[in-house]
Amino acid sequence: MPKPFQPSGHPERESARLPYFDYTAARAYFITLCVLGRRCLFGRVTEARNDLSPLGKLVDSEWAAVATHRPGISLICHVVMPNHFHAIVRLPERQKANRTNVDQPRKFAPLATGSLSAVVGVFKSVVTRKAREQGLTRPKQKLWQPRFYDRVIRTSEEFARIDRYIADNPLNWSRDRENESRTGENDFYRWLDSLGKDDDTGG
Repeated sequence: MPKPFQPSGHPERESARLPYFDYTAARAYFITLCVLGRRCLFGRVTEARNDLSPLGKLVDSEWAAVATHRPGISLICHVVMPNHFHAIVRLPERQKANRTNVDQPRKFAPLATGSLSAVVGVFKSVVTRKAREQGLTRPKQKLWQPRFYDRVIRTSEEFARIDRYIADNPLNWSRDRENESRTGENDFYRWLDSLGKDDDTGG
């Protein structure tokens, strides 16, 4: 059974990582990070356009800054929504990385420097710290859900559809799964679910 796309869910914590993929690999990844409790802290969507709050603008600027701290990384596209964040990111080549084919099982490995989880973890931490320093959240307030959704993008067709979904996210907010006031469902989620379990939530 394919694993449903549930970035806001709380799946069992047996593991947050795929056992058969090297997450330092120079591939394109689709990621989704959600605000804890689905609170709309990053702004609102008005007439199909994003109106970011100061916290949402911080998220936007800090994601752009990732490229300055990690040479070679490609931030292909992203969108900050009222209660979540989507992006496509491509990791750089690592000359001494131990490459593992996406279809070859391997044992779980410790979090690697430069891995997708490391990149996302630092980003989330920086946003949380700066939000507290700037008074955008309470001093000890937790901002993010502890895990995030990721998918290794395998084909140009997948890439094109995910890229379009991200670009059109504000336009489709009324049918967004993360919108608790949604009036319909975007078939993107059904399509993503149908691709199979080549995705997981990571810490």
